[in-house]
Amino acid sequence: LVRRRFNVYLDAAAPFDNAAREVVDNAFDQVQKGRAETVTITLHSDGSLEVSDDAGTLPTAWQTTPKGAANGIVIALGTLGSSTNYGNATGAGTNGIGAAAANALSTRFAVEVVRDGKRYVQSFSKGVPGTFDGEKFTEKAPAKLVGEKTDKANRTTIHLWFDYSVAPEVPQLDGDLLIYRARMSALVTEGARLVVRDLRGRDTDLSGTFEGDYGVEPLASYALGVKDAAHVLTANVGFTGGSNKAATLDLAVYAATSPDTVALSNSVYTPEGGSHVTGALNGVTRALAERVSRLRGLGLAKGENPPEAKDFADCLAVAVSMRAPDVRYTGQHKNGVSDSHLARTLAEVVGKEVTTPDGVGVVWDLNVIRETVRVRIQKGDGSEIKDFPVADVQWAGANRPAPVREAPVNVPAVPAAPDEPEAPLEAATPAEEGAGVRPKPEVPAIDSDAQSRRRATKERSGHGRQQGGEQKPRQDANPPRTDGAKGKNGRLGKP
Repeated sequence: LVRRRFNVYLDAAAPFDNAAREVVDNAFDQVQKGRAETVTITLHSDGSLEVSDDAGTLPTAWQTTPKGAANGIVIALGTLGSSTNYGNATGAGTNGIGAAAANALSTRFAVEVVRDGKRYVQSFSKGVPGTFDGEKFTEKAPAKLVGEKTDKANRTTIHLWFDYSVAPEVPQLDGDLLIYRARMSALVTEGARLVVRDLRGRDTDLSGTFEGDYGVEPLASYALGVKDAAHVLTANVGFTGGSNKAATLDLAVYAATSPDTVALSNSVYTPEGGSHVTGALNGVTRALAERVSRLRGLGLAKGENPPEAKDFADCLAVAVSMRAPDVRYTGQHKNGVSDSHLARTLAEVVGKEVTTPDGVGVVWDLNVIRETVRVRIQKGDGSEIKDFPVADVQWAGANRPAPVREAPVNVPAVPAAPDEPEAPLEAATPAEEGAGVRPKPEVPAIDSDAQSRRRATKERSGHGRQQGGEQKPRQDANPPRTDGAKGKNGRLGKP
């Protein structure tokens, strides 16, 4: 079924990229759960792909199903169903079909599990379990796997050879793009160690070991190419996600000559953005607009209004990483997040009950730049609106985290009084005043090479951060990252 209708289960325009990414996502899930530390990706010279993690938790035991008995590997990877290895409340493989779909699109799919001194193996061809004798395949799989004794450390390894005849009209696996995505996943997965072995024999070798420098700021450096750009803020927002469970969103915001965004959800790169990006941008741009509206000396022409939220959206580079339960993706390809409730939750905290040093009240507004929460507190028959530091405000309810826990880096101090005079910006020229144009301070440029790589990646995924709601046509593009550069001291995020 998957081979005939792969577009139902995978990205129709890039099914092999999507299938390979699902296998890699499952490996990173093990790191998120604390079961593994290292994810190894090998691009072989024969075009095959090998992905392993050092958890060794893929189930192998005999199990019964409505269709009969089978070993755990067949149940987990040979059927379109979820498994204990790939189901995770805030993980990437929650739908349980990605690795099985990759299996169905492969002429050969070899699985090795090493756990507690025993080695278990299972092979598949085109999704059917069996055994290989050289190139000859026999459709037969033991219901119970007998582990061979070994002194190898625990690990799960999947080695696959895609069957490109299933969809000859679409691009084959883009190994460079796979590594690019994997490096971003490693950047936002605390404690992850990514090992890349590029055996394709090309002039550009992507091999390397990448670890450390975790978070959205290294992510912005790697994916957006921010170098000397003015850093606006870094924030960590706590909110309630699906099933009323706690979730978090980290973002780093930089001034830029043109808008750009890199976003991940549960370590999965989402080139189409979506609700987590919309919510983050709405909240940040609104706070910036509110802050600027209080400043003096902006050099505005007579009758001209100060910048609005949409004006800031046009000159910000933003890196977003969300971890939330029950994320609603735009499709099986997971290129975007679609959840209007999530967007509203991230953008708005008004109307939420909080506890302040002066009593219980309702949030009136939140300013992430000034690090204050404005709360309306009931006083007898009336009410009082008062600002409190973020650290002094707590959500009501045991399951509610603090609304925001900012950690601004290199952010200039903000005066306490909103009407305190500030140094004026550079005065506008007469021509600018006559045209009603606001003077703009110079903004350090973003790394053009990084922007080119980002643009190529978004084009291949069929999406960019659009203006006016226009959608970029999907097209084949060169890999976003082909220089194979290692970071300083082999660390991630410093290409």
